[in-house]
Amino acid sequence: MAPDGSISDKHGWEDAGAPEAQNLLGMDRFEAREAIVEWFRQENLLADVRDYVHEVGHSYRSHVPIEPYLSDQWYVAVKKPVAHLAEKFGDGMIEGTDVPANSLAGIALAPLLDGRLKFTPERYASTYKNWLENLRDWPISRQLWWGHQIPIWSSSEPLDTDDENVSVQEGLDEDGEKVYYACAGPEGGNIEKLLTDKGYKRDGDVLDTWFSSALWPFSTLGWPDETDALKTFYPGDVLCTAREIITLWVSRMVMMGQYCVGDIPFKDVYIHAMIQDGQGRKMSKSLGNGIDPLVAIDSHGADAMRFTLASMTTDTQDVRMPVAPMELPDGRTVNTSPKFDIGRNFCNKLWNASRFAMMNLEGTDASKFDKEKLAITDKWILSRLGRCIAEVTGELDEFKYNEPLNTIYRFFWNDFCDWYLEWVKPRMQDEADKAIAQNVLAFVLDRTLRLLHPFIPFITEGIFQGLNELVPERKLKGICESGQADALIAASWPERLDEFICDDVEAEVEIIQGVIRVVREVRNQYGISPKDRLVVSVTGPAKATSVIDDNSELLCHLAGLEKLTAGENIEKPKNASASLSGELQIYVHDVVDVEEERKRLMKQKDTLTNGIRSAEGKLGNDNFVSRAKPEVVEKTRQTLKELSEQLEAVEMHLGELDS
Repeated sequence: MAPDGSISDKHGWEDAGAPEAQNLLGMDRFEAREAIVEWFRQENLLADVRDYVHEVGHSYRSHVPIEPYLSDQWYVAVKKPVAHLAEKFGDGMIEGTDVPANSLAGIALAPLLDGRLKFTPERYASTYKNWLENLRDWPISRQLWWGHQIPIWSSSEPLDTDDENVSVQEGLDEDGEKVYYACAGPEGGNIEKLLTDKGYKRDGDVLDTWFSSALWPFSTLGWPDETDALKTFYPGDVLCTAREIITLWVSRMVMMGQYCVGDIPFKDVYIHAMIQDGQGRKMSKSLGNGIDPLVAIDSHGADAMRFTLASMTTDTQDVRMPVAPMELPDGRTVNTSPKFDIGRNFCNKLWNASRFAMMNLEGTDASKFDKEKLAITDKWILSRLGRCIAEVTGELDEFKYNEPLNTIYRFFWNDFCDWYLEWVKPRMQDEADKAIAQNVLAFVLDRTLRLLHPFIPFITEGIFQGLNELVPERKLKGICESGQADALIAASWPERLDEFICDDVEAEVEIIQGVIRVVREVRNQYGISPKDRLVVSVTGPAKATSVIDDNSELLCHLAGLEKLTAGENIEKPKNASASLSGELQIYVHDVVDVEEERKRLMKQKDTLTNGIRSAEGKLGNDNFVSRAKPEVVEKTRQTLKELSEQLEAVEMHLGELDS
């Protein structure tokens, strides 16, 4: 067949002299098929005609069958040593491979092996390495209307020139005729006019997509000229892409960056997961299971979409997003996902909590801050913030996304909203304490917005601008002196607060939180109104009960208590509920229905018994004790000890009910 799909006697059919063949010459291939069948029929050679059902690939643009056609193409010899590359990249074979160090495959493989190029997740490095080690010559020509035209010229006449920048080779064209091919030599140079004047014609093919794309990191910066942009922005740092083009694009960019500029275009390659629908299928137009990002933005907001996608970004190869139809106001039905509700809910929480915080920041004066007057709750929130900043910074440095987002989520929702905002409310009524609380509140909100900004940039920027108007200077004198920026997108990343991370402070506040949780649970259990003031006794080790004593005012306010007593040997009052929080036994006076309390304690006893049985089973297993990490074994022993002590206390309370 000829390139246009017609029957030809010039493209490989040696017996074209037969009469039946002559009748087919110039005929379209589809017509020739029918003509051959008819000839078989006339010559009584046709045994049978049957229908077959089989799959034939079709072009998604023209919708016609895809028919492979063998033709001459231009190739790049990727494993052939290139003499002028030896000076920079060395010669010989790359250790442990059959890849020459000064070949195109070699200069792309070397940066991975010497540690200059890294993949995240690491497993994709093997994909890159294996492909380059087994790479065949690269077909670079395409028969397309648009693209970079291949820089090769040809003529039937030899080239008469002494220009050393021109390389000429003799070859054969598709018809087997002698032809001379010319291109620029290793030193480059503009040879187009020279060749055109000599009657040479430029090849009509264009470079394949990946050859052109491989030039992108530096050709967009003005290369081959030594431009300021090229010096400033090449090489870059990170490439974020999909796994299916590691071989097609990532390797080509490294290869051409090394060859043309002498350095790799990026140091890190982050391979993101593929988003599938809820059934694990690839999202596509043909299946109708894709989600238009603009629809998700309309239905939930850009930040909600970004938050949700970041929360799904793990080291797994694929992630699933359930797809659900949604009717728009104009009557159209489009796809979205209920998963975006997670992001929308968080953004709503952030907006409302920030608005509440800023209602209490009027008149904040940074000069009135005194770190010596910090309350335990201030020290606690700064400690928790310090941990959050350290963890998020470290996780982002390792190209993790859902982990740091979850860390910020827990800090903001649990620590900041559920606890600290509640703790600062009464302090805003105390002029002596107000300035400290305001400054810490403004500082923590500012740092939280900076941590969240990469994930949800729009709502954080809006809140930040409001914060700038209300409290232009958000710093803590003697702790962190930086705090001003005109815009969040230009603000510095939060400085680490490692010196404020304090295990003792967090442990003390955990004791306080445990008591508050128990009292709230008792209220829920017995249907006691939050307005009713309760009397509570707490007993346990002296160190823990002293924390309760020191913070009794705070506890009474948040737990709604009329009176709070703490000590080492307090006996359980009659008709009091008995609950455990760590080493502490907490009695809420005059609330108990004896039968209901017995049921509750029996349920708690069963839970503790099962926990003890599980811990004893692990510790009684020689494989666990010998193979598990020592700290894991020790933690299991500590858990068994705590559960046993709690079970002993529960059994004591059950005995008191029966006495």
